[in-house]
Amino acid sequence: MKSDDISTVKDFFSGYFHEDWPAESASASDVVTMFLRVGWTAEELHALSRAIRTYAEHHKHAGELERALFEELGCYYRPSADGISPPRLAGERCDDDEHRSRPLAARG
Repeated sequence: MKSDDISTVKDFFSGYFHEDWPAESASASDVVTMFLRVGWTAEELHALSRAIRTYAEHHKHAGELERALFEELGCYYRPSADGISPPRLAGERCDDDEHRSRPLAARG
């Protein structure tokens, strides 16, 4: 993985799924919706979705990916706590019309 991609993924996960995210949002889906409302360009969203997919491909097992999300990226969200597989972390749906029903990682 390129260092730019790692930086992109880390900025997203540590910035939006930081240790206080549960106090600021009701769900992971709400966090993604909040992220999309910031006004990112299509190019930025595509870069992030590609980077998330690549990162997930390097951590294929659920436990390995959750450990990496926390230890490498500073992400305090555990997908298994919501009963979903870690690769679906990037697949949370949002209410944004332009992105409705398209997982973040599928937008690239």
